[in-house]
Amino acid sequence: MDTVVAYAISAFIVGFGIGIFIAGLNSGAPAFWACVALIPVAIGLLRFRSQIRNPSPSGALGAPPGTVPTCLIRIAYCPMRSLG
Repeated sequence: MDTVVAYAISAFIVGFGIGIFIAGLNSGAPAFWACVALIPVAIGLLRFRSQIRNPSPSGALGAPPGTVPTCLIRIAYCPMRSLG
């Protein structure tokens, strides 16, 4: 189920970029909006590609589902170091 949701999110991001591209064709600056549309399309395709290459059952940031990623724990509980 997590894999299906990941693919759906990637497809939504790509579809959003294509929507920007189509709407931008009718605007006053179609070249600008075509360039803007490349950003979500590229992000969606890269996300889709990484999901195909590394299908993992883990949750966000590589942590097992239902746990807090250790990088967030380090950020939250890391004491500030003095610069002096």
